[in-house]
Amino acid sequence: MKVNKNIIISVVVTLVLGVGISAIVFKPMGTVATEKNNAELYLQMKEEAKAEVQAELEEQFNMQLADEVKKIKEDTDTQIEKLKIEYDKAIADAKLEQANNIQVAIEQANVNAQKAIDNATSPQAIEQRRQEEMKKNPIEVPDVKAETPPEPPKYEPEIFTP
Repeated sequence: MKVNKNIIISVVVTLVLGVGISAIVFKPMGTVATEKNNAELYLQMKEEAKAEVQAELEEQFNMQLADEVKKIKEDTDTQIEKLKIEYDKAIADAKLEQANNIQVAIEQANVNAQKAIDNATSPQAIEQRRQEEMKKNPIEVPDVKAETPPEPPKYEPEIFTP
């Protein structure tokens, strides 16, 4: 069987042209589809990366915020303790000062009382009060004449006769 050279050439040319035409026609379609898929995939990956970065940033921010809040709370607690200590110290100092003032007042009152007692019991004060009392209430001394006192009655026993 003899095959004509022209037929073989035409079959080969047809196959080559068919493959070439199909490559020309279908390749751009595949490229467009691949580029479209690549763009969608890129956008999707970009969104996922953005979400991951956002989540990581939020986590870091929350950790920093928690650390700052913890530090502020510790500082506040420390300041509150210092203020409580200062307040208690001020109260204790005020009570001590008040007690000292009371002690000074008691000592002064005791000194004043002792001076008053000393003044009241001194011989000069006693004599002065006696003189004042005598001026207010003079004692009337009756004039006593040098009379002889009357003789008391003599007791005579009664004799009882039956």
